[in-house]
Amino acid sequence: MKVEIEVNLTENDKKRLKSIFTYLNNYNETEIIEGILLAAKNEYLDQFLKDGNRSTVGEIRQHKLFLLVQDVYKGRIPSEVEVASIFKIPISGAKTLIRNMRSRYQFEIEDYLKKTINDILDQIDEDKVEDGYFHFYIRSSFMYGEMNQIIELKDQNCEKIKKYNNISSLYKISIESKQLLENYINE
Repeated sequence: MKVEIEVNLTENDKKRLKSIFTYLNNYNETEIIEGILLAAKNEYLDQFLKDGNRSTVGEIRQHKLFLLVQDVYKGRIPSEVEVASIFKIPISGAKTLIRNMRSRYQFEIEDYLKKTINDILDQIDEDKVEDGYFHFYIRSSFMYGEMNQIIELKDQNCEKIKKYNNISSLYKISIESKQLLENYINE
């Protein structure tokens, strides 16, 4: 069965939508709307046809975020800033929401976590090594923590990712730690 839905956005709605999803690569308004509609459809179908026992606001938001990661972000985990913007909550609440979604959907989201880490590592210029470190940006403190946790779990003797300075989101990672994360992605 195919159902067509027409969505009419005002210019203000379009600006707001773009500001929320500004960090998506190759922002495409139509794809965003289609992803949101797909996530909404899946949310209701899950509620009606599956175990729809999500009784707290936290559980409902975790499910909504999981569906947005799946359908709008195409398997990439958004930053706390993006999640805060979507759910109209403080950054600290967004970080908690992402962490709780990760715990609740740990098996379903494993590949999404790997895709997100891969995207982060892809920005590294392999030809630019400074004192044994690559430099790169991480916009999400959640992802920074997840990457360091993976490094620690895989090899406690491997050096964790470190902030390059206290001003920006620039980090440094050793060659060994980068290789360890790449191995994790390819498992």
